[in-house]
Amino acid sequence: MEDHVHVVAKIPPYLSVAHAIGLLKDASLYHMFRAHPEVKKRYRGGHFWGRGYFCRSVSTVTLSVVRRYVREDNNQRQRKLT
Repeated sequence: MEDHVHVVAKIPPYLSVAHAIGLLKDASLYHMFRAHPEVKKRYRGGHFWGRGYFCRSVSTVTLSVVRRYVREDNNQRQRKLT
């Protein structure tokens, strides 16, 4: 998808991935609407995020490799916008 967000997160074992994603989406939406009230008008029902998500364990690679991938992918997308 063109518009998506990468998040590198460590989720405690007692928290399900679905619940963690829900918390991330809720918290980020709350902060987005507080910082940019004009955006809230466009999303009256609070449907800012899509319903789905993709999650992958990265235990087969190091954290530095994942962070580099996210950084490089974001840089490529940023270049497309300018």
